[in-house]
Amino acid sequence: MATDEQLVEMLRGVSIFSRCSDFDLSMISRRLEQRTFPEGTWIFREGDAGETMLLLTGGTVDVQRNGASLRTLGPGDCMGELAAFSRAPRSADVLATSPVTAMELSPGAIRLVIGTNPSVAEEMIAALANRVRELTPGD
Repeated sequence: MATDEQLVEMLRGVSIFSRCSDFDLSMISRRLEQRTFPEGTWIFREGDAGETMLLLTGGTVDVQRNGASLRTLGPGDCMGELAAFSRAPRSADVLATSPVTAMELSPGAIRLVIGTNPSVAEEMIAALANRVRELTPGD
């Protein structure tokens, strides 16, 4: 498991957390749980219930909808944030294309972070808007 300092540095590189203070990043880091996924594992499946988001710390994933690749994500990228906020079913499939390590952030931790740092909420809203645009055909 990474140290608190390593997790804070990793979070600093994630765009939605880039405006957080060291204190806020430390608070977030203490609420992360490490997850690992072997290559070829479906991390999320479209339509599945979901409420957590993952921050990739190692490896790559392919985000797909209806079998078509939408984008590749790697270290420093987030996934699952739409379901984390809306608690709606997952909007895409996510396949580990290499061994993956990720840090999981629960909805309770997300609410705590947003409640203490409005700039994080602004960044997350912008990231969510971009993600919706990416996933909406014809936009």
